[in-house]
Amino acid sequence: TSLFNYLLYLNEGQIWRLIKLIRIIKAFKVFYHNEFFLKIKQIFSGENGFFSSAIFRVCHFYFIFLIISHILTCIYIFLATLSSPNWIVSLNIQDSSFSFIYFASLYFNHTTIFSIGYGDILSKSFYEKIYNIILMIVGVMLYSFALTSISSLIQTNRVKYQNYEK
Repeated sequence: TSLFNYLLYLNEGQIWRLIKLIRIIKAFKVFYHNEFFLKIKQIFSGENGFFSSAIFRVCHFYFIFLIISHILTCIYIFLATLSSPNWIVSLNIQDSSFSFIYFASLYFNHTTIFSIGYGDILSKSFYEKIYNIILMIVGVMLYSFALTSISSLIQTNRVKYQNYEK
């Protein structure tokens, strides 16, 4: 079955969970363009700020990564509620606390993004497997972006230091 056919047969509870998930993504967009966040950025970056722009960019990237990790973790938990069997049932943690399930999902996401995964948490449903494919693609892009950004920061600071020495 396709994802669109499945969306037609969601029950009311699943629809509300999907709407909440979409609202989380919207909240991230609102927060990112918030006036308070922009003032914090202005205070901590630039020549008159507490940190150099390079340090601020690294901290900013890390903060964005944490938010994206949280959203991806929530999506993976949500996908487990769509069908059975799923990764939660296969680990036999369906009776565990939400925080335990949350950290298991976070662990899975980070091992998938930063390595090839360990195989201790396996996707069982079709939707979880599609999610894994997307997560691996996002992980490669995120990892490439991080390495490129860090090397660019190092190069920029090196040039500034060499100009300062002259």
